[in-house]
Amino acid sequence: MGGQLPPDMWEHWSKPYIKEIVDLVKKRCPETPIVLYINRNGGLLERMKDTGVDVIGLDWTVDIGRWKKKIG
Repeated sequence: MGGQLPPDMWEHWSKPYIKEIVDLVKKRCPETPIVLYINRNGGLLERMKDTGVDVIGLDWTVDIGRWKKKIG
């Protein structure tokens, strides 16, 4: 439900905890790839980049070509 939050609320209420979980998993299981998927994430993609995940999953509302150019 993270995609339902306005970006500033997501930054405050979701992102720190996502980063904490990612850091813990990477520390304990460094070879495990981590995918972050948030339904309706189009407004959060740039903010999702620095969570430490290996892959950001996109939902059907996102133009893949546009965002690939934007976030790599």
